[in-house]
Amino acid sequence: MKIAICDDERKFIKDIENALVNYFNDKRINAEFYTFEDGNDLLNSDICFDIAFLDVEMPAVSGIETGKKLKQKISNIIIFMVTAYSDYLDDAFEIGAYRFLQKPLNIIRLYRSLDTALLTISKKKITIICDDGNSAVVPTGTIVFCETYKRKTRIVTTDGEYVSKEKLGYWKEKLNEVNFYSPHTSFIVNFNYVKSFNRSSIVLEYCGKTTTVAVASRKQKEFRAKMFFFAERGM
Repeated sequence: MKIAICDDERKFIKDIENALVNYFNDKRINAEFYTFEDGNDLLNSDICFDIAFLDVEMPAVSGIETGKKLKQKISNIIIFMVTAYSDYLDDAFEIGAYRFLQKPLNIIRLYRSLDTALLTISKKKITIICDDGNSAVVPTGTIVFCETYKRKTRIVTTDGEYVSKEKLGYWKEKLNEVNFYSPHTSFIVNFNYVKSFNRSSIVLEYCGKTTTVAVASRKQKEFRAKMFFFAERGM
């Protein structure tokens, strides 16, 4: 998961980054953080961010304007607008901001907002460019698993199967939500379809079918921790 923090106050950037690191570490979610002190620098980045935290008032380009242009570049990005004033609330909602947070940050509200943001991300849609030149748009929640297939990727969903021309590493970057996990180098599984599991294998059930996936020995401890976390969250 890639997260942008844009604020002209270096201290605030550090404070929110520390809070986010603690949150994602606690949730055992891999997250990368990118910080910017100017909206133009953020807009010039070629990174496809999942979440952005934007300060409303910045000297070069406002957070509202930055958010508007970010939405044009990355339509499904989740934007948190942050400010010490509430006068910009209407503007924030006009650009489709997910939440409006006031300074100083209320950590409990921040974490609750992130919980719901992760649920939103898990319901997003993704485009699959198939090896035959066709394409399909599918909700990520319908993806049961992905596996390496002839140097490409076989994507199995509840509505059918697709062969993507992209390798599995590409899909590990795309499917970086809390409900997806790579138990070994050739597979990505969706926790929502786990019927049972033990130390070394996972059984997926979907549409009356089952698939058994091995868990690499070096990932067994991590897999169990993430599976139990997922089950507790009920996501």
